[in-house]
Amino acid sequence: MNLQNFVFDDNDDKKPGILSQGIKNLWTRMMYFRKVGDFEETHSHNFDHLTLLTQGSIKVIVNEKETVCEAPMQIYLKAGLEHKLIAMKDDTMVTCVHALRNADGTDLLDPKSIPEGVTFTNDEKIVHEV
Repeated sequence: MNLQNFVFDDNDDKKPGILSQGIKNLWTRMMYFRKVGDFEETHSHNFDHLTLLTQGSIKVIVNEKETVCEAPMQIYLKAGLEHKLIAMKDDTMVTCVHALRNADGTDLLDPKSIPEGVTFTNDEKIVHEV
């Protein structure tokens, strides 16, 4: 597995490596958990989101209740609820998928994600930033 684009916290080897990218109105955050017990800190979001467990196993803690999930699995996380992810197997891979949109309805789009040949119509509102 190629992990060269993942960013790891040199000060905390229990945190997962992170690879994030915005593509139009989606923001993805890939997390690679190297070892059992590695974890993503407790946090919450303003909007519901999907977590794709593509490899390994994680424990999801929401409102102090624990669920162990095995790949492959799609996990729904409701807005406003604090949650934490803990790796239950080495080499666990998780991707959180978030819908992104500015208050004015414009989509967020990372210019690096646009291949040559893609064009936009005048009625498409695009903000070229993430």
